Amino acid sequence: MAYATYEDVELRIGQEFSPDEQAQVEMRLDNVERIIRRRIPDLDDRVLESDDDYLNTVIMVEADVVERFINNPRGMVGETDGNYSYQLNWSTVTGRLTLYPDEWRLLGAVAGVTVITPRLELPDGWCEPNPSDDFQGEDDTAVWG
Repeated sequence: MAYATYEDVELRIGQEFSPDEQAQVEMRLDNVERIIRRRIPDLDDRVLESDDDYLNTVIMVEADVVERFINNPRGMVGETDGNYSYQLNWSTVTGRLTLYPDEWRLLGAVAGVTVITPRLELPDGWCEPNPSDDFQGEDDTAVWG
């Protein structure tokens, strides 16, 4: 069950939902939380161990995702009617329950690339030139490559 409720979404949208709409919003909130839990499996622990600010952040993110979906469920990018037309930012209009990177950061789930660089300590004499090797330079130093 999601931390956010349909009332949280109602407050953001500024309208009351019918009982059928309430059930749909609750289902979408549960879906958003399922998405969050796939990346943050210890969400409950984080909420319990943190202050109310983290709980309020989770509620805010869940409600905002559902609000975006409700406002544009088909993911329309633009519309024209006679001389009037408008266009929305295509990157923010998916018609799906999508969390933005900044929302993931607010929740503490940072995605990125990690590079691990090994630091090997080589034994003495490991890279000394060997007279029988064919890859030695003129001054008896090893030449690689």
